[in-house]
Amino acid sequence: MLTPYVRYGEYYGGIKSINGAPDGQSRTWNFGLVWEPDTHWRFVTELMLKDGLNETLALNRAQDSFDGSLLRFQAQFFFN
Repeated sequence: MLTPYVRYGEYYGGIKSINGAPDGQSRTWNFGLVWEPDTHWRFVTELMLKDGLNETLALNRAQDSFDGSLLRFQAQFFFN
């Protein structure tokens, strides 16, 4: 069985991992396909597109925006 999926997420707020960090924001799109040839195997291919603001301020200027992408492959085996 071949199953496509789309996921969208937005985040607005502080960056928790950095003390005194400026506000951050990001938008993420995930596009993927899941293939389950039988009950024991699952194969996933996903493309992630992300844009937002950088975490650090430099020279007292406004935060720069960034764009990123990631192509991910995954294989899972289930012991059932």
